[in-house]
Amino acid sequence: MVRKIASFFCFFLSFALLNAQEEQKKDFVFQETDTAAFNLLDSIDLQTIPYDWVTYQMKAAVTTSGDQKIVQIFFVNRIDSIIYLNINLFGIELARAVAKPDSFIFVNKLESTYYSGGYDWLSKKIGSAVDFYMLQSLFNARDFTGFEDSLQFIENEENIHLIAPQRKHRNYDLTVMQEIILNPDNTIRTNDITDVKTMQSLSVEYGNYAMQADISFFSTLKIVLEQAEIEVRGDIKNVKFNVPGPTRIKIPEKFEPLN
Repeated sequence: MVRKIASFFCFFLSFALLNAQEEQKKDFVFQETDTAAFNLLDSIDLQTIPYDWVTYQMKAAVTTSGDQKIVQIFFVNRIDSIIYLNINLFGIELARAVAKPDSFIFVNKLESTYYSGGYDWLSKKIGSAVDFYMLQSLFNARDFTGFEDSLQFIENEENIHLIAPQRKHRNYDLTVMQEIILNPDNTIRTNDITDVKTMQSLSVEYGNYAMQADISFFSTLKIVLEQAEIEVRGDIKNVKFNVPGPTRIKIPEKFEPLN
């Protein structure tokens, strides 16, 4: 059980990168792009984060191959600067991680191991490139900032969809197939991403938006990684904006480095 929980944490830190449902929805009809569609896209800002700090707690039910565990997660993010994650079970800290734009540190308290370096290790573990800004975007229900502006406007009777069959990263070799579904207020309902090269997929769903200090923020989070048979359902509480949170991480001397 200990190894299953530790393995989940590795996934949870890395889930923010990958990617979308294997089956594409076939009932959406591409409409000819017109001036109105361009104007609508220009008016929707899915990338700007309207605060400098955010902290929240999440109670998450994690199902792996039919086995479910309940964990508590504490998340801290100073925008464009640092991400801090602390995961515990029944008050026992399982792991801690700190991500910065140029570095990533992961400390596994259960197995007395750690990683400290760039994002190559994390990218290798999940089979696709990942960086700080991807993690930040998905933890804040925002669209990626490092990719080309190639989302296409699609509308059916109920929803607005933004789809990119081949969306390329500006800085390195990563192309994704992406679909974003918006709520009526233009907040993100779902973000489905597939790495075109590896075909690994992730679906992220944000629900029950509520006003928190004049900012609309999600209060439920669902993550499905089909290939790994992992599902995460989280309830979020104690959301705070522009209040600095803890970001400290220490690697104990006796811990062994991860390869």
